[in-house]
Amino acid sequence: MLRIPFRPLAYKAFPTIFLLVAPKIAHFDFGEVAANFEDSVSVNCLVSSGDLPLDIEWLFNDYPLNHYSGISTSKMGKRLSVLMIDAVSARHVGNYTCKARNLWASAVYTAQLIVNGTFLAKPELLYST
Repeated sequence: MLRIPFRPLAYKAFPTIFLLVAPKIAHFDFGEVAANFEDSVSVNCLVSSGDLPLDIEWLFNDYPLNHYSGISTSKMGKRLSVLMIDAVSARHVGNYTCKARNLWASAVYTAQLIVNGTFLAKPELLYST
């Protein structure tokens, strides 16, 4: 009969390091050219990195986008939110911000929507005859 001596395993304590990862939003825009009146537009807010769970929110001109006319948002999975406008008009011109936050930090990214034939401010008369 073979006897194997018992030797208790030596356990060493190793420090545990938690790496906290802040959200990072992939850049987005409404396109290189201005949208035309009644065009449909959409943008994707993709949180490419960051610890879960994530909260993704859209802002319009720095205000929460709560049931704003003609604008809808849809969360697709854990890291993507899509903003859609079915028919753009002058009231949709402005800055759209995606805000992503987790337990550790938050991130924002903003893109401007420009619609042909609309102005952010009333144009001034340069000269008169």
